[in-house]
Amino acid sequence: MGTIVEVCIADRIENIRDIADKAFAALREVEDILSIYREDSRVSELNRLAAGEAVTVDFHTFEILRKAIEFNRLTRRAFDITVSPVLELWGFGRNKERRVPGEDELKKTLNLVGTDKILLDEEARTVRFELPGVKIDLGGIAKGYAVDQAVNSLKNAGVKAALVNAGGDIYALGKKGKGGWVTGIRHPRRRGRILARIKLVNKAIATSGDYEKYFILAGQRYSHIIDPKTGYPAKQNFPMSVTVLAEDCITADALATAVFVLGPEEGMDLINELDEVEAVIVSDSGEGLRIGLSRGLEKKEGWIYQK
Repeated sequence: MGTIVEVCIADRIENIRDIADKAFAALREVEDILSIYREDSRVSELNRLAAGEAVTVDFHTFEILRKAIEFNRLTRRAFDITVSPVLELWGFGRNKERRVPGEDELKKTLNLVGTDKILLDEEARTVRFELPGVKIDLGGIAKGYAVDQAVNSLKNAGVKAALVNAGGDIYALGKKGKGGWVTGIRHPRRRGRILARIKLVNKAIATSGDYEKYFILAGQRYSHIIDPKTGYPAKQNFPMSVTVLAEDCITADALATAVFVLGPEEGMDLINELDEVEAVIVSDSGEGLRIGLSRGLEKKEGWIYQK
């Protein structure tokens, strides 16, 4: 998935190496199916064929597409896996030529965006795209789903305490020692600095930031996180990063992207409407960083703190 993955087991249990290997195998299985960078993946097959015919898919592919459509509705279309053609225009997909597209080509390409163009048949377990040119990119959800599959593998093996980290998409299972697993939120502008720390027990955490993939043109920073309604990257510095805590990693992953698109106010309103979900939103106040906490985090004194 283009990142470093680690599995840490903090449990007195036999055959730890074999158990960890099975967790990595679960991660690789998801990557083999969902990566847009593999020509033989199921997602690449769908992008080639699904506009012309209904394609039968495996359980994992069908499930993640179903969840992606649910998140699209939940987030008022802020999370949309069909934004792939727009990402290609900006050079954030498989096309690496970074540029600002013209208004006409952007408007034309936006006609291909919308999860209503993904037609699922649950009984036959098939997928079809409504229009030629519709493509999907699962980069905003695949890592979270893969982490959850690895965690399920660990649980099935009887592991009570472990941490799975796929490039910052993390699930903390049980406790490490007497406390929880301490994870850090990085500073969005100072590389190597930790802005805050959060202690997790049986929780997932994921962050979307404008500092991972971006380019600067004429003094303007263009992030890879695209608003599917406009076709443009989310506003500069607004926010800089969004960290979401949830019961599973697929939810944390998808919501971090969606809240980034929605912005600090509307995004936090969405988070505060949801059960068992919290968020930290970092943005530019004009005079420095502004750190917004969801209601649940505000009430947990000492659970999150600025370094």
